[in-house]
Formats: sequence, structure tokens, C-alpha cells
Amino acid sequence: MGLLLLAISHSAVAQVNDAVVCKAAKLIAQKANTEAPQWVDHATRFDGMGVVCFARMIEFKKWTSYTSQHLKPGWLQEQQRVWNQLHCAGAFKDAIAEGWQVLNVLTTADGKKYIIKADCAVPAEEKEPGKGV
Repeated sequence: MGLLLLAISHSAVAQVNDAVVCKAAKLIAQKANTEAPQWVDHATRFDGMGVVCFARMIEFKKWTSYTSQHLKPGWLQEQQRVWNQLHCAGAFKDAIAEGWQVLNVLTTADGKKYIIKADCAVPAEEKEPGKGV
């Protein structure tokens, strides 16, 4: 999925034209959703994407076979760091700077949701990542 994001021309998104960002995100989501569900690793399944243009939100949906109690200490901070690395240097970095939200929504086997929002303003090490809901 990350390669698909990198394939979007940076210049197409650099102007942060909401219509262009929306169209690009919807094209990515359409392709991703035809391939979902797809196992990312032994415990994580990618379940598709959602795009809500009027809310300036791009959502990646994942599910894990782990329960929330079985997530390792520091797991959430590491996920935040990786998510920031992927999207703050990627095709949507300028859109994120202008208020678009790129979310990783992970649901655990016991139903707890973790929402990780790409944050390009502050290094991940200095931020408290999203909490389970």
C-alpha cells in the first residue's frame, strides 16, 4: 500500500488543492479496496481505506489478531513514529501540513480501536500518540 502512495506525483499534491488531493486519495482508496482484505503480516490485516473529502480525512483500516492486552509496551509510540515517517515524507505531506488528516485505524481482536494520525509538525518522539478508544 505504501508504494501506491509514493506513486502519486508529489507535484500534484504540493499545491494542496483540496479537489486534487481528494481525487488522488479516492483513486488510491478504490485500488486498495479492491485488494482488501489483505494480510500485511502474520497478525495484521489491511481492511481497506476510506476518504471523506469534506472533512479532509484519509483513513487506512487495519485489524489485528492480537488483543489490546497483548500489545507490547511502546507499540503505539513505534506505530506513530513509522506512520509519521511514511506520510510526512510522502505524497500527502503538503496536504497534511494544510490540515488533511491521514489516519491509521487499528482494531484489535477484542474490539479496541487505536487511531494514529500522521503528525508532521512535531517529531513522533516528542508527542503522545493516540490512545485506544
